[in-house]
Amino acid sequence: MTIDAIKETILAEARERGRILVANAERAALRQGHEAEGLSGDRLEEARDLGQAKAAAEQERSVSVAELQGRDRLLAAKREYLAEALEAARTIVDEWSEDEYVAALVTLITKKAPDGSRIVFDTDLPDGIRERVISQVNKRLLAQGSSVDLADTSRPIGRGFIALRDHIEEDWSFARRLEALADEDETELSSMLFRDD
Repeated sequence: MTIDAIKETILAEARERGRILVANAERAALRQGHEAEGLSGDRLEEARDLGQAKAAAEQERSVSVAELQGRDRLLAAKREYLAEALEAARTIVDEWSEDEYVAALVTLITKKAPDGSRIVFDTDLPDGIRERVISQVNKRLLAQGSSVDLADTSRPIGRGFIALRDHIEEDWSFARRLEALADEDETELSSMLFRDD
């Protein structure tokens, strides 16, 4: 079920709950009106006004509750879809062949690593791949007059790399990038909860 379909279902449910609550409030107002028929004209008018005010307040409260419930369900569905998408991304990255992984690293390092960076790879990455990636990156950067070097150390970072330059580290490990995406999406989802529509 898509987000739009879930949203439509939630809105339809909210409208139906609102319709039922309005009908109940109108019945209560009518009942109060019948009870007040024996009262004088002023008291009768006052009782009807009170019944209508209660019905309007109940309708407004019911609609607000339904909207909040709908928003909560929509956010829960979006969180679930995001979690599934991030897990699928992790799986895809983990299943890359060596050539796909090297190509992804070359592209990412070329675009993201500052000139003169020393590149740190995962401790489990074979040495041959490290040199291969750095060589391909530097071939691309040569036209720009830039270059990167292989760092003297490695770290347990998983897939991806860390760029070191002037005592500054930029973590481009895939796990950290996916975490950052998840954080951004969570922030966006949270802002949906508190926005004024």
